[in-house]
Amino acid sequence: TVELSEEPGTGEGGHDPFETGYAHLPILGELVGLGHRLGNHTDGHVLLYDLAITRVIEQLGRAQSALDPFLTNELRLFRPPGGYWNDLDSSALDGPAFASTIGPIRWDIDEKDWSASTHGIPARTVAKSYVATIDRLKRGIVLMHDRVGNVGSRFALDLARLLVPALEARGYVFAAPVLAF
Repeated sequence: TVELSEEPGTGEGGHDPFETGYAHLPILGELVGLGHRLGNHTDGHVLLYDLAITRVIEQLGRAQSALDPFLTNELRLFRPPGGYWNDLDSSALDGPAFASTIGPIRWDIDEKDWSASTHGIPARTVAKSYVATIDRLKRGIVLMHDRVGNVGSRFALDLARLLVPALEARGYVFAAPVLAF
């Protein structure tokens, strides 16, 4: 069996977890056009830590094949669902199909924005939690999700509109460390 991680979008609305990914949000070209980078997060948001290496390669390969037509440069990023990644998984990136893949991209601050959105916790509460953790650590690679809650939710946008100005007012700057590669 394949263990799916908890998928944003399967909250109270009971959506099928496979109705929330890149194939159902036809905006990738627009995002790239606005200067955003795309990253591989597997084909089915599958937790990779306990899969056979052939399944890891399959999950990464299918997602990358879907993303490649939208990429405007050679930078291919990867972040594993839930952050679950081990040495065996790493061998999946040894093949020529993933030679230009950078990852796994890690984070160190996760205030569970996706969970809060599906449990009715206001964006302002989650923003305060992120700010408090960042202030305590005085740094961080912050994990946030671009679409959380039920399909059509504005939660992620509302959260970003609260969080970014609060951090800028404290003197924090935003940088994409992978751009140095």
